[in-house]
Amino acid sequence: MQGKFHNQQLLALLKKLESIAFSGTVNLDLEIKDEHLSKCILAWRNGLLMYAVPCLPDIHAIIDFLEHKLHRQWIAPAVVFASRQLKDEHSTQELIERLIAMELFTWGEIEAVFYAQTIVRLEQIWECGGSFKIEKNVNLELRSAWKVGDLLLELAHRKDRWAAIRSLIPSMKLIPTISTKTGSSPMPPSVKKHLMEWVDGKRSLCDISQSLDKDPLQIAQSYAKWAREKWVNFISEETNAMPLILAIDDSAVVQQMIQRTLSSFCRVAVASNAVDGLGVMYHQPVKLLLLDVMMPEIDGLEVCRTIRRMPQFTDLPIIMLTGKDGFFDKMKGKMAGSNEYITKPFEAENLKQLVRQYLHLPTPSPKTEAQPDRQDLGHQQNMVKSSPTCTLKDTPQDQMTTRIQYQCS
Repeated sequence: MQGKFHNQQLLALLKKLESIAFSGTVNLDLEIKDEHLSKCILAWRNGLLMYAVPCLPDIHAIIDFLEHKLHRQWIAPAVVFASRQLKDEHSTQELIERLIAMELFTWGEIEAVFYAQTIVRLEQIWECGGSFKIEKNVNLELRSAWKVGDLLLELAHRKDRWAAIRSLIPSMKLIPTISTKTGSSPMPPSVKKHLMEWVDGKRSLCDISQSLDKDPLQIAQSYAKWAREKWVNFISEETNAMPLILAIDDSAVVQQMIQRTLSSFCRVAVASNAVDGLGVMYHQPVKLLLLDVMMPEIDGLEVCRTIRRMPQFTDLPIIMLTGKDGFFDKMKGKMAGSNEYITKPFEAENLKQLVRQYLHLPTPSPKTEAQPDRQDLGHQQNMVKSSPTCTLKDTPQDQMTTRIQYQCS
C-alpha cells in the first residue's frame, strides 16, 4: 500500500496509522532538500510508534548504531560469539536479545536511544510532504512503544526550548565563527578544543550536529551559551557566499571605516592585534588582508613577513595601511611581502577599487553599489532573517488526499 501526503500532513498520517492499530513499517520518501533527511522508516506495533530511523536497521547496522550511541567499543567479540548461537543468522531481534542476556546492555538503554532518535527525526521532518509505502515486516521490535499524543507532547516541550534560544539561534543553517573579541569569561579548554576542531567558517550548525551525530537542540543550546559569552559569532549561508576580508588594525575608528567601506560586497572581520588576526586566518577562509603597519607589540611589517613564511598564505593578497607616505616606507612594505601599500586616511573609493581588483570582482553599477551597510562579524546574527529549521507549527489537521486503506491482519 502506498500514497502521498502534503506539507504539514504528517500528523494526519500518524493519527490514521494509530487509529487502525497498524503493525509494520512505513517508508517515507520526503520532499526535502537535505538528502540526510529525505528517507525515514517508522516502525509500528498495534498503533504505537516504536521508532523512526533513516533506514530499516539490519543486523549489522543496528549493532553499529548501538555500539556508537552506548559507547560499547568492546562489543565486537561478543557479537561474534552471540552470532554463532543464533537460530536465524539474519535475525536482529534474536541477536539483540542474546546480547542483553549477556548483560552488554539493557532494553531500557536501547529504547532510550531509539526514543531520542525518534523525537529528533520527527522534529526534523514534521512539516514535510512526500510519499509513503506500507509494509508488514519489522526487523526489530522494542518492548516499549509510544502513543502519537505522547510524542506530540515531547515535541511541544522541545518547541519551547527552541523558542528560548531563537533570538541567538534562529536557524541551524547559521555558520559559527570564532569571535576575535574578548569573552565575558575565560573559555574552558573543552570548549576551545571543540571550536578549534569544528568551527572553520564553512560548517553550519546543522553540519556540525550531523557530523557529531548529536541532537540539534543540544548543539544549538551549547552554541547559544557560547554566543552569550561572546566566544562565537554567526553568519548566514547567504552571507557566507561573500568573500571574507580581515582588517588587523588597533584603531577602532579605522576598523569601522573599513567595515562601512567594504561591507556592501564583502564580509569584514576585524582584529586589534596580530595574535587575534592570525587566529581568524587559521579558522576562517580569509581572501584578503588589510594590515596596519604601526601596531603595539608586533608591527605590521613583522606580521606580514610571518604570514608570508606560511605556505597556505603565500598567495594571500596583503594590503598594508600606514600613516607614512615615504618611498622608503613603501619599499619596506614590499620587501616584507605586501602586495599594496596605501596611506591613511584613505579614500573609500580607492580602497574599494583596490580590494575588488585583488578579489577579481567586477565593478558594479552605482545603483548596485548603493546598499545598506552591513555590520561586522560580531553582529552578523542580527542580520539573519531565515526561519528556524526545527519548528513545529500548531496547525489543524488537513484532510489526507490519499486515504490509507489497509487492514491489519
